[in-house]
Amino acid sequence: MIRDDLIDALTDAATSLGLEPPAAVALEVPRQREHGDWSSNLALQVAKSSGRSPREVAGELAEVLRNAGLPHVAAIEVAGPGFVNFTLAPTWLHDVVRDIAAASDARSSANWLPVSLR
Repeated sequence: MIRDDLIDALTDAATSLGLEPPAAVALEVPRQREHGDWSSNLALQVAKSSGRSPREVAGELAEVLRNAGLPHVAAIEVAGPGFVNFTLAPTWLHDVVRDIAAASDARSSANWLPVSLR
């Protein structure tokens, strides 16, 4: 799922910057739609231990993430005191629809088989 992919990317980006991410990296849907599809406060969580400002850490995380070429991510922005916001491209939904269709096909194919062959 895209949420898990973004959490993994945030964790990897933090580690590559020499930061120690928490065991559970938070990724939430922002209250305001203009802040993107997903938002993380990871920079706020790790800034103090890094000796840098949260906004500086967020900028570094965003740069690493942009350079990673994450699939389905249209934009990565820094907002407020140090949030990293993600805007998704429509392609992420295409993958979800494909997965649902494949699962549906598998179930419907099995359902037409005679009971003795199931």
